[in-house]
Amino acid sequence: MTYSLAEYYSLTLFISVALLLLLESGRELRREDHAIGRRWGHTGLLYFIGLSLYQFVFPFTCLTAAYLAESQNRGLSQVEGWQWLLVLVVSILLLDFIRWYWHYLCHRVPFLWRIHRIHHTDQNLDVFTALRFHPIELVCAAALNATAIYALGIPVLIVFAYDVVAISINNFNHSNINLGDKWERRLGRFIFTPRLHAVHHDAQSQNYLMNLGGFWVCWDKLFGSFQSQSLAQAQQQQCGLKSYHAPKHSRIHWMLINPLLRPSKDEKLIEKHSKTEILRSKAP
Repeated sequence: MTYSLAEYYSLTLFISVALLLLLESGRELRREDHAIGRRWGHTGLLYFIGLSLYQFVFPFTCLTAAYLAESQNRGLSQVEGWQWLLVLVVSILLLDFIRWYWHYLCHRVPFLWRIHRIHHTDQNLDVFTALRFHPIELVCAAALNATAIYALGIPVLIVFAYDVVAISINNFNHSNINLGDKWERRLGRFIFTPRLHAVHHDAQSQNYLMNLGGFWVCWDKLFGSFQSQSLAQAQQQQCGLKSYHAPKHSRIHWMLINPLLRPSKDEKLIEKHSKTEILRSKAP
């Protein structure tokens, strides 16, 4: 059953990326040099390496953890009847908070920032950016999520459903799509839209600790790290750490060795802001 669910993950990823590419071609939020062939080649290979490492080197996946917890009747998996609806709500909130807090740590802990950094070196923010993660980060995130799922005993079906939706939303809010003001206001009350998430990828270093959520906006609003922007601001925005705009930093071998590179001036400014301004009084 695990393998069949894994196939659904892959299918969800493929369909969402394909649809978003079509939408990006007709409703661009920013004018960018897509270079689809080159970007897909290098980014796709990076993601494949990470996925292979995740599945074959680190077999204790989130679904495996959920299966094991259910077989041992741990935590939330024990609940039955109408209370299962309460388990559904609590589980989704917990899974999303873990996701938010992991991202928060990736911007606060030096080692985690080093492996997360390549996600922020992309000067073209679009659906390909959603796949641009270092293999080590994928494994570390899997370890944290799987451990939390097992400890809390979150049911398999909830883990599966949340992950499928989270994959789609992650691809969506990294995409270069202009939703228009009407849908921006409607969706932006609950989830991160491409315009809202673009704030987090702004070339201005003080914005790298804003809009950390990948799904619900509630955590950033709760902890004071939420920031909106107008359509005009989003259209004029430059993305990605400026010190990594050279084409070589988007090539597979440079992305793999990126964690070994010394911090740039941009990153020192990020560290300064993280200590003095961003989330100063509301850090969890």
